[in-house]
Amino acid sequence: MTQIPAGWYPQPDGTQRYWDGNGWTEQVAPTAPPQAAAAQPQSAPVQPGNPPVPGAGPSPATPEPSARPWYKKKRVLIPAAALILIVGASAAAGGNRDQSQPASAPAASVTAAAPSQEPSDASDDATTDATAEPTEEGDAPAAPNAYDEAYGTFSRITKNGRGDSIVKLPAGASAGLVTLTHNGSSNFAVYVLDSHNKSNGDLLVNEIGDYSGTTAYGFSFDDDSKKLKITADGRWTLKIAPISTAPEFGAKESGKGDKVMLYNGGAADYKVIHKGRSNFVVLQETGGFPNLAVNEIGRYSGVVPIEEGPSVVIVKADGAWTAVRT
Repeated sequence: MTQIPAGWYPQPDGTQRYWDGNGWTEQVAPTAPPQAAAAQPQSAPVQPGNPPVPGAGPSPATPEPSARPWYKKKRVLIPAAALILIVGASAAAGGNRDQSQPASAPAASVTAAAPSQEPSDASDDATTDATAEPTEEGDAPAAPNAYDEAYGTFSRITKNGRGDSIVKLPAGASAGLVTLTHNGSSNFAVYVLDSHNKSNGDLLVNEIGDYSGTTAYGFSFDDDSKKLKITADGRWTLKIAPISTAPEFGAKESGKGDKVMLYNGGAADYKVIHKGRSNFVVLQETGGFPNLAVNEIGRYSGVVPIEEGPSVVIVKADGAWTAVRT
């Protein structure tokens, strides 16, 4: 049997009587207590003639849930608690999803990394600009060689023959190197001819028998140089090259026979030695009046001045020689 909870219950005469849970008491109230009055508007309509009977269930005028026993409230509270737990779990799950959002942040990090790519692009542009300038410099023509400017340049010429011959000099060059060899027993001579086929006074070689050396044309007072006249009894070779291709005349030089060099240093003194029997000449061509440092016959030893360069140093010798800066 269901036990009726204690409380004030309305009576047919308009009063309320107190039920202590086991039976009716003598307590009668003409009006509802404040608590009951507050709950009265929520009570169901009273059905007259149906007072609660001890041992029987409550009358239909049972109060609203505010007067329900704890176990009925518990049925509501438990689902409510469950709802709270569900909502809390959902909130926690949502919170976890919110907190886990950074896990999917690579997209955000990619977005944030996008600005960092701009400096990279800028650096690429800077690199491209930086590499473009040397390219322009590389495309620019090289600074002219001082010797090419002074004496001209041309493609090298190589000739060979036997006996007497005529070889044309390259056009557009006022001077050039001439490297010669001769295998014979008679006079071997090489003259420079002008445009009238006359000697301009520049005698490059005048030897008897075999010869090997390098000399130069274009340094006589007559710059009308058009051809080379070769006089020989044996086989010969000839190479013509620009003055700028000559080796440098350094602090210490040596050789045997004729040689042409380029001096680019300052004014200096050189100890010169020659071991030979014929004419020995050290001539420095500066573009002005030539510096005839040595002009002797046979053996020679002495200190001579060399003017500042750029200049062309021409050595004519039949023996071994040395030149050392002092």
